[in-house]
Amino acid sequence: LERSLRYSIRAAEEAERLFAHDETLNFLQQARQSASELNLMDQVSSLDERMGDTYALCGPVHLAVEAYERALSLATPPEKRAGLKAKIGGIYAVVGGASGLRYLQEALDELNPRTQRIERANATALVGRYHHYRAEHAKAIEFLERARELAEPDDDAKSLSMIQTYLAGAYQHLTRFDESERWARANIELSERKHFPLAAAYGYEFLSECAYLRGLWQDALTYAARNREISER
Repeated sequence: LERSLRYSIRAAEEAERLFAHDETLNFLQQARQSASELNLMDQVSSLDERMGDTYALCGPVHLAVEAYERALSLATPPEKRAGLKAKIGGIYAVVGGASGLRYLQEALDELNPRTQRIERANATALVGRYHHYRAEHAKAIEFLERARELAEPDDDAKSLSMIQTYLAGAYQHLTRFDESERWARANIELSERKHFPLAAAYGYEFLSECAYLRGLWQDALTYAARNREISER
């Protein structure tokens, strides 16, 4: 069982590196079964969390939530539990699920401000995203600016990209296109500086949308083509 656990985790890591999500999940499930039979419940919780992360990447939100909730039911360290609540809230926020807001608010109450700054930044941004869904865009910007202040010292590309994308969206919905484009361009700069192409794809997406809304049709098509090129690659 010990060898099965060790090799299944290694196989899952290799599959994950190749974006082979189905294989990753199969190997994580094998590892989970071994860990469960060995009564290594902390390991089981960690494997459930990794399965949740994989489901979050490939799309089935309800399976991601189920995996994270299994992990939460076994987790005991307060920081671990708070981090899992932030992940559950985050995956719900992708689809606007109302349950996510409760998890995010609990996470913000429990996340360690010293050791979980990025998690706090992400959860704060996602609360702002819920205000965006309610068309409370000024309130959304308030939370997103707070999240940006938390995230900037760590210069984490994934977190900053999300926050800047949501800022571009909130300003766009207020028809404040100059500010929306400023955050879109900040994402493109972030992508070049941190070699994180997803940020550039989001940046060009919002530049295209703002150009469309301004009636700048050729610019809209140019930016959309650049977005598609990056996304396909």
